[in-house]
Amino acid sequence: CDVKTILSHLWHSAEVFTYVGQLEFFYNEATDGTRSISTAIFLSEIGLGSCLSNALVKIIERATGGQEEGWLRNDLNMSKLDYFYWILAGINGLNFFVYFWVAWRYKGR
Repeated sequence: CDVKTILSHLWHSAEVFTYVGQLEFFYNEATDGTRSISTAIFLSEIGLGSCLSNALVKIIERATGGQEEGWLRNDLNMSKLDYFYWILAGINGLNFFVYFWVAWRYKGR
């Protein structure tokens, strides 16, 4: 088996566990009349995340000088991907603290 295939399966298995847990949470915590809406909200979040990811790449690309001089160049060897990943790490850190605060205040059904 190829190493790339194994790593790809590991990444996708983590996504599957996350999606299953999130969908189960929505389904268990929603009232009987809103279960289908909660499933739709779950799927909409996946689409919204994809759009926000694309928007973030475009914003950073424009703010740092485009594809010729910026952080995200056409030539990956000349790119400054470490800066981009520091931005992502900061966003994820902020997201963790927001999640922690919301989870701490949450009271189940």
